Amino acid sequence: MEAAGDLQDDHCLSLQLLKSVSNEFDVESIHTISLTNLGLSDISVIGCCLGLERLDLSFNDINQLQALSPLVNLLTLDVSANRIASLNGMQALDKLEKLNAAGNLLGSAEVIKPVSSLPHLRSLRLHDSLKELSNPFYMRQSYRTELLKLLPNLRELDGEVVKGPGSEVFKLMADMERELGHNSANQECVDPVSSHSLAVPAELFTVKPRELSNGDKLIEEEYNKSVELCAALSERSTKLIAQAEKKLQAQEKV
Repeated sequence: MEAAGDLQDDHCLSLQLLKSVSNEFDVESIHTISLTNLGLSDISVIGCCLGLERLDLSFNDINQLQALSPLVNLLTLDVSANRIASLNGMQALDKLEKLNAAGNLLGSAEVIKPVSSLPHLRSLRLHDSLKELSNPFYMRQSYRTELLKLLPNLRELDGEVVKGPGSEVFKLMADMERELGHNSANQECVDPVSSHSLAVPAELFTVKPRELSNGDKLIEEEYNKSVELCAALSERSTKLIAQAEKKLQAQEKV
C-alpha cells in the first residue's frame, strides 16, 4: 500500500511497485514487466532491473529516457503515448530489436539519432493509425525517406515491412496510394469501411490465447508478427479499393 501511495503522490516508480507488479522478490530477476497507464513521470529506479528484456511504459507522463541506459539486455520497448521529445539515453541498448515510440513529441530525425547506432534494431513505430498515436516528425513529407536513411537496417516501420519478404507488397501499395492521392487531391477521403470488396472478418486477426512452453515463445512472437502484418495489408488494400472506386465513380459522372 505504501508503494501505491507514493506513486499516487509524486508519480515516481518505486522498487516496491516493481516487485509487486512482477511478483519477483529481486528486481534483477525481472525479465518482462508492463507499467502502462500508471501516471509515471519519474522512472529512475527502472535501471535496477538489469535482467529486463521486455518493458512496456506506454500511456504515462514520461519526458526523458536516460533512466533506461543500464538496461543493456532490453529486447523490446514500448514508450508510446508519453511526452518524449528525444530518444537520448538509449544509445547503450545494443540488444534492442523493437521500439514503439508512437504518440510522443519527436519532431525530427535529429532526435531519433540516439538509436541509429543500435545494431539489432529492426522494428520502429512512430505512428499508429489504429490507436491514433503519432509524432510531429511523421507530418513531414520527407519522414519516411529521412528515417530509412538514418536507420538503413530497419525491416519494419510503423507496422509496414520496408525490407525483406513482404516489402514489395507494401511498396506497391504505397505507390498506388500516392498515385490515387495525386489524381484525387481535391476529392474527399473515403471511409475504408464503405468498400466491401476485400472485407476480411476481424476475428481472423484475433490471436487466441494459448499456453506455450518457454521454448515456444519465439514461435508465438513470429506468429503474432505475421498476424499483425496480414491485418495491416488487409487494411491498406481495403483503403486502396475504396479510393479507386471513388475515383472511377467521379470519372463516370464526367
